[in-house]
Amino acid sequence: MELLLDGGAEINSLDRWGGTPLHDALRERHPAVASVLYQRGGHLGITPLELGVKLNLLAMSGKVEMLSDFVANGADVNSKDYDGRSPLHVATAEGNKAVVEYLVKQGARADVADRWGNTAGGVLR
Repeated sequence: MELLLDGGAEINSLDRWGGTPLHDALRERHPAVASVLYQRGGHLGITPLELGVKLNLLAMSGKVEMLSDFVANGADVNSKDYDGRSPLHVATAEGNKAVVEYLVKQGARADVADRWGNTAGGVLR
């Protein structure tokens, strides 16, 4: 891969489904590849809303490792979905303690309100 990048391969090229190499590497669980791509300027190539939905699904499913891979490669832990929910909202609502602990350590904000005015902090009490 580094040979291709050194040879001028486009790091953020899109495949036929619109995926970037970085997003594909994370989705297919290749964190070492993702790290190289990110360090060399790779982007996820998805909208903030799509990122919020993706991270919330990982938080809901308790997939701390995948969530961690996304965050290590530029994903914002405070990304929101279409209802303004963050991964911390979802993880607290689902009772995913390991995800909650990880997100808090990564700086997730418990005071961010969703579209109904609920905060993750309200669930954490």
